[in-house]
Amino acid sequence: MINLWRALAGLSRPAAGAATDAGGVAARAADAATCVDYGAGMPVAPGVTVPAMTLASINFRARPHKRGELLSAVDVTVERMRALPTCEQCRLFVDAEDPCSFTLASEWQSSSDAEAFFSSRDFYIFRGMRILLRDEPTIVLDEVESRVMRAVHAH
Repeated sequence: MINLWRALAGLSRPAAGAATDAGGVAARAADAATCVDYGAGMPVAPGVTVPAMTLASINFRARPHKRGELLSAVDVTVERMRALPTCEQCRLFVDAEDPCSFTLASEWQSSSDAEAFFSSRDFYIFRGMRILLRDEPTIVLDEVESRVMRAVHAH
């Protein structure tokens, strides 16, 4: 398992696209955020349409002095999400301008699967970490009818 706290706290700084653990979990820089990819995710050929899904985004901000403790709690939540067969992928994004601002994005087979997890005992740890946060976290569920994946080619 990835040590989420170590990866996001900057204790290990892999090159963009480099694997951070034996399981191939990768950390890579994007224009506005750093992403830790937890999902085994189904590889899809470029231009292939993927079936409908639900995207769940949890936005939250850590108290600066509680960031490490918060990331440990998020790590447990992510492990529980990944263990579910209905959670296709889970990623934690860190805002490039505010290292205490996070988005936990997950892909679910249906909105009822996502809702079931967010109301389950497995999500209690996340709900119980309120004292580590600057403000109330928010959950946004987006229904995606289809997704087309294409390669980005240099001109």
